[in-house]
Amino acid sequence: THRFLYLIYKNSEQFIKLAGRTSDFAKFTDVWQFNEYGKPYISVAKKISHHNTERYSAVNTNNEHTIELRFFRGTMLFSGVMSALELAHASVEYTRDINISDIQMGALSWEWFSDYIRVNNGLYPNLYERIGRVNTLTINSKQEINA
Repeated sequence: THRFLYLIYKNSEQFIKLAGRTSDFAKFTDVWQFNEYGKPYISVAKKISHHNTERYSAVNTNNEHTIELRFFRGTMLFSGVMSALELAHASVEYTRDINISDIQMGALSWEWFSDYIRVNNGLYPNLYERIGRVNTLTINSKQEINA
């Protein structure tokens, strides 16, 4: 769970691009803490324990047996729905077997994760195609991304 959450929050800009929306109902800011010098860092400890976390965060962990990804934009397009499902599946499968050595080398970076999707493009065809379309977008927090 920690690896999964850290992948999503560490790469929030790319996940927002792929998901297609920013919203107050799917905040990515609930994991940021500050050390004694004021330097921000990501802490997902509260989210893993399912206590004292915000329901309206990008990844809602309030429920004991489920994790809710709240950052996807609604769509009626088959490719959009499949892309969202593939992103959720790829995130889980990618983080399932990586270890500390992999993480120290950068396995939770967007580059490593997107390489995993490219290598497994047969398993994630809609996501692979969407990554190609949204890779060059910039994010304006007040707009939805219509890629």
